[in-house]
Amino acid sequence: MRRSKEKKHPFQLSLQEISNGFKEARDATGLFDDMAPAARPSFHELLGLGELLREKQGWSLKQIQTLRGHTRESTTKLYLDGHEWTTVEVPARQKQQH
Repeated sequence: MRRSKEKKHPFQLSLQEISNGFKEARDATGLFDDMAPAARPSFHELLGLGELLREKQGWSLKQIQTLRGHTRESTTKLYLDGHEWTTVEVPARQKQQH
């Protein structure tokens, strides 16, 4: 059995496997079929949003860093910087029948 350097347990999922699973589930909904694949929401964006929302709820940078497992504060700051929301009107999306 081949072992990955990023896995500490044989059944642990790699970041790539998690990202691919998210992409597969997202695409299975059909909600984003009209968008280019590169423009569709990603697992990475979801992580960044979660960190931003925790920061807005009063979590400290150190708490977010610990939760995410970042060894450096600068890595956590990268996720937080530039993820501020602006108001954009988006029409409601419904799954299209095939």
